[in-house]
Amino acid sequence: MKVDFYAKADLLDELKSAHAPSTRQVAQALELLEREEYERYFFHALDNPAWLEPLYDHGVFRQPPPIVRTPTGTECPYWAASPYLTSMAGVTPELVLSIALEMETDNPGVYLNLIRAATAMPADKAAQVVRSVVRWLTSSDLWLDMLADASQELMAHLAQHNEFESALQLLEALTEPEIRERSIPVGEGEYRVSRDARPRYRSWYVKQLMERRLPALSKLDPLAVTEVLQSQLRKCMQIEEREAAGEDGSHIWRPAIEDHPQNWGHDDLKKMLTVGLRDALEHAVDDCPDRLRHTVEQYLTDPLSIFRRLGLHILRLGCEQYRDLVVDVLLNPQFPEDPRVHHEYYLLLQGEFAKLPGEAKLGILGRVDEGPDVEAYIRRVRGMTGSPPCLDEMDRYQRHWRLQRLTPFAHALTGKWKTRYQDLLSEFGEPEHPEFLVWSSTTWMGPTSPKKKDDVAVMGPSRTLEYLKTFQPTGDFFDHSREGVARELESAVKLNPAEYIEIARDFLTERVHPTYVYHLVMGLHEAWKDGTELDWSTLLAFFEPISVALMGEGDALPDAPPVIDDVSWRGVTMAICRFLAGALHRDDRVLPPELMPNIRDILLRFIQDPDPTPEDEKRRAHTDTDWVNVRINTGRGVAAFALLEYALRYARMRKAEYEAGEPKGGHPYPCRFEQAARDAFTRMLDKTKEPSAAVHSLFGEFLPNFLYLDHDWTVDNLGPIFPRGLEKQRYWEAAWEGYMLYSPRVYRELYGVLRPQYFLAVRALGADDVSRRLRSTEHALAQHIAIAYRMGYEELGIPSATAPSDIEEERAQQSLLSAFLEVASDELRGTLARGLGAELRSDESVDPNVWLRLREYWRARVLAVHGAPDAYEMDRELSAFASWVHGVPEGLDTLAPLLRATIDHLTTGYDAHQLLEYLSRQSKNHPRLAADMLARLLERQAVLGTGPATDRIYLIGAEQQIWDILENAMSADDSARETAISVINLLGERGDYRYRDLLTEAS
Repeated sequence: MKVDFYAKADLLDELKSAHAPSTRQVAQALELLEREEYERYFFHALDNPAWLEPLYDHGVFRQPPPIVRTPTGTECPYWAASPYLTSMAGVTPELVLSIALEMETDNPGVYLNLIRAATAMPADKAAQVVRSVVRWLTSSDLWLDMLADASQELMAHLAQHNEFESALQLLEALTEPEIRERSIPVGEGEYRVSRDARPRYRSWYVKQLMERRLPALSKLDPLAVTEVLQSQLRKCMQIEEREAAGEDGSHIWRPAIEDHPQNWGHDDLKKMLTVGLRDALEHAVDDCPDRLRHTVEQYLTDPLSIFRRLGLHILRLGCEQYRDLVVDVLLNPQFPEDPRVHHEYYLLLQGEFAKLPGEAKLGILGRVDEGPDVEAYIRRVRGMTGSPPCLDEMDRYQRHWRLQRLTPFAHALTGKWKTRYQDLLSEFGEPEHPEFLVWSSTTWMGPTSPKKKDDVAVMGPSRTLEYLKTFQPTGDFFDHSREGVARELESAVKLNPAEYIEIARDFLTERVHPTYVYHLVMGLHEAWKDGTELDWSTLLAFFEPISVALMGEGDALPDAPPVIDDVSWRGVTMAICRFLAGALHRDDRVLPPELMPNIRDILLRFIQDPDPTPEDEKRRAHTDTDWVNVRINTGRGVAAFALLEYALRYARMRKAEYEAGEPKGGHPYPCRFEQAARDAFTRMLDKTKEPSAAVHSLFGEFLPNFLYLDHDWTVDNLGPIFPRGLEKQRYWEAAWEGYMLYSPRVYRELYGVLRPQYFLAVRALGADDVSRRLRSTEHALAQHIAIAYRMGYEELGIPSATAPSDIEEERAQQSLLSAFLEVASDELRGTLARGLGAELRSDESVDPNVWLRLREYWRARVLAVHGAPDAYEMDRELSAFASWVHGVPEGLDTLAPLLRATIDHLTTGYDAHQLLEYLSRQSKNHPRLAADMLARLLERQAVLGTGPATDRIYLIGAEQQIWDILENAMSADDSARETAISVINLLGERGDYRYRDLLTEAS
């Protein structure tokens, strides 16, 4: 690997320093510049303006390297001359401008440096490049973030130096929206297309534009900035088809025009444009209110609510300049009845009511006195509940409506209106956040309650129950709801669980809505999780009639017509099951043994919940990632899990009994499975009785637990757990998916009895028609086999020429690991290799016997390269072995043969870093070998491709390790020194000049 790059570099150093390059020197430079490595070195840190004109005259800057499109992507070759042009732009701007305007290129890396060069020029020169910059911003698909960032710098430069029109052209290009289409599933195999407006580059840069760059432009000409931004905002509305629909939903995606904690998700383009437009309008209020008036008038009548809200916002800030408009708006009956502009109208009315003329005040109060549109309210309630509201509900709705309308200016009320408002407050309580129709917090959004947690605490359980019986929501989306009241109930229950347990059954006998029962259960559960011990006898007496009613026995549960936010009885039963499962799991918490049968009987009823139905399961299976995620959101699935927790707690309670009986009975696997629970799970394995694949996934997810409860039962039922046959394939997949994805530990006994299932999964690796769910388990399968080999459960074996057709025969003849290696992809084999080396990546020492097994495997896979039809098909696998070197208990002198093969297949920078760390440590004792390995690594990099900086693939952050390897080699024998010199020259040839000093020190 003889490389002598720095011999020519010395000549280039002389040329670079020439104050007036001669014809001969120019010819020498041009000859060397034909080689990429010397071109790169020549322009590196070149700051001599004397070279610009002769190089321009010889066409050096005319044709930058174009982008290169390959099957794997698009590459943007580095152009070494770009930084030089940028540095010269402030010295000889006319010549650099000529170069920029004459140049034709599609390389975004060149665009970037030309934009930076323009920013360094005087503004009148830079403005001539703007048309090209706009074209680059709107046509390039590469390097968009950096191009946008540099263009913002140029925009600011132009604006500050009297080239405002050019700056506005860049602002328009930088805020231009593009269409992003997304397919949203609406059913099995059915999708709808959603169109979103988004920036061409990352939202962070748009935010920087609005926060850092826009204020300076707005100070210069706020109305011109307003014209650009409102146009771009309308484009967003058109893209998202909001303008045609006449509803932009701005009150949802931007709850407040001003900065406010309620505004969330600030990375949406239309939100950022709204902020920028608002800021420009605010500048205009201060600088040119008369010129702004026409814009405000247009906004107030705009069909899009975002502009009406901006108009109201500006009226509030410029109320003295636009007093007549303020009066007109506050007297306009359309604004207070439009929920989309509620927030801005509320703030305007709150601040300006007291300043209104008396006649205007009377007009607003008269409108409140007239009351709401009752007919519209009746239609709304009938649409939500199926029946009209009663007279009491309508009367209550009207009183609550008046409270809402008076609240903005309550501070300015006097006389009878003040008394009237106080009466309404006494009935409904002080409204929270009345300036918003919907308020969100870190824990919940939306539902509100007339009674707060403290009110409920003062009322006590009995009075609270009476209140729940009489409270009737109006059905208005913006009014108080059952869910809002129930959440306050939950908070009160959590603080005082003992008293609520005492009257819990009254919630059933008084037939309150299940929403309240659900939150009662949740409050008790939260109190228990916080450490409060509960009266389990009374608690189970509360749960039991719910489970009995579910069976169609005992007192029927009250009907609960579906209303937005309300909870059904299924939600209650699932909350109970989750509560019981959590309590059964915690051995450190009191659970009286004599009550265990009560818990069991309750759960045995709950596992007969009709949820999931086959139709529901089919729908959920289409959207959820795996069967376990379907199970945990179904009635039977949650109940079955709680029943398993019961069986495990039952077994742990009798641990001493089992341990005492084991030696005498002589049976190595005692049965710990409580009989009734075992019978229930046996019934679940009968697919005519339990057809749900989601519920069936429980058997795979907790297979080790079932083996612990009853080894013989589990082994005897492996057939039903993993049923064969096309008609039962989904049950096999559900159990296998649960086992693979949620049982990361591999137990010897279980691994042995599951070998036929492992072989089935391995066979599927080579199949073309593998389902999405089975495909998702492939990497977990590789990890399982890796653990089994590392633990000695599995041997490498010899791959067979042909796989037997019978699973049992295959199990007898062939190791599972060998079968896996025959059909697994390079990626999966890489996963297995990384799984094998998990212990080596830790800081703990590895068992010598384990290391011998791992080394044997590594060697076998290196040897397998020679028999592979295409060695590249083992790149990912062999590259993974580099991750082992962190903890290998072996020196470079003996590990070198394996490392050479690994280096020859490296694919990732992470693996290279691990190797360089190891080589750096080993270079003290084995300097020549370490230098040889570094040279080999660089040769591998050359195969993968290099850029201007050799760091591109492997070497970012590894400078010190490389330095140590080279420094130790330079201080060793001639052979090591010669290798190090060649490596230093090779690095220089690739554009990395940091190690040149080692040559100087050595000489």
